[in-house]
Amino acid sequence: MHSEITASGIYINSHTEKIIGDKRIMLNYKSKPKEVDEFMNKWQKKAEYWFIKNISKQYDCYQSFINAMLSKAFHGRKTIISDYVEYNPEKGVNWIVCGIARYYDKFALPYYETCMFCYYKTAASMSAFIRINLVDEEGEEKHSGILFYTDHFFLRLKSRLEKDASMDSIVKSFLWNVGNVVMRDKKSDDGNEVELTMKFPDDGYGFGRLMEDDGVKLFGIKTFLKRSQLFPHQLRDVKELEEFEKKVEYYPKELEEVKGKLDKCREELGIHITDCLYPNKEKYSLTYN
Repeated sequence: MHSEITASGIYINSHTEKIIGDKRIMLNYKSKPKEVDEFMNKWQKKAEYWFIKNISKQYDCYQSFINAMLSKAFHGRKTIISDYVEYNPEKGVNWIVCGIARYYDKFALPYYETCMFCYYKTAASMSAFIRINLVDEEGEEKHSGILFYTDHFFLRLKSRLEKDASMDSIVKSFLWNVGNVVMRDKKSDDGNEVELTMKFPDDGYGFGRLMEDDGVKLFGIKTFLKRSQLFPHQLRDVKELEEFEKKVEYYPKELEEVKGKLDKCREELGIHITDCLYPNKEKYSLTYN
C-alpha cells in the first residue's frame, strides 16, 4: 500500500489525561487506536485554524499565502515547505503544522496541502502521530488510519543514519518528507498479528505492526534499518515492496483536471506549457486556484 499524508496528527503526551465520553483516558504508546482517534479529532481543526490564523498575518489572506507557495514551487520545480507553526493549547498537547507545495514531475505542477503532526517527548527521543490515506496500485483510496512512529524508531533513525542534528530537527525533517512512502502488510507466521514493512525515499525501511480497534487502524512503525542492515527474510519482504513501488505513482487527482485545462489552453494558443516556465517572466505568468 502507498500512503500520502494529507491531514493531521496529534501530539500525545505520556502524562496527558482527557475525558472522552465518561472515561478519563491517559494517552501514551499503549493507547488503543480508537482512543487516539477520538483524541486527535478533538484538536485537529483547532490546530489547523491556529496555523491559518498565524500564517495569514504575513500575507493579505490565507489564499495569498497558498498562491505564494504554489508560485515558488512552480518556478523552482521543487517541493516547498513553509515555516512551521506550533500549537500548544494546554499542557501536554502539542502540534506542529506547516504548509507544503509538493511538486509533481509528471505534471510539472505543484499541489498545496497542510501537514500536521503531533508528538510526545521521552527522555531521549520523541513519538509522532500522523493521519494518512492509503491507496492501491490504481491510485484509488482504500483506507485511512493513523501512522504512529515510536520513540525507538526515531532513536534508530538517528543512530543508523549517523545524524548529528537534534532529535527535534530530525523528527521535523523526516516527517515533512514522508508524503511518498510505500507500505506492505502481511500476517505473521503464527497468524496472530499483521506485520508492516515500510520503504522510505532515502533507502531506509521501517518495521512494525498494525493495531486495530473499532474500525480505527493504527500503523505502528517501531524500528528503522538501512538496506545494508537487513536480514535475509527482511530482504525478501522489501524486494516485493520495491517491485510494488515501481508500479505505483501517487498524485492528487485534482492535478489531472488542472493539467487537462492547461493542455487545452496550450492547444488553443498553439504553445507548449514548458515554453512558459518562463523565458520572459515579465511577459508571462501562470497562477491557478
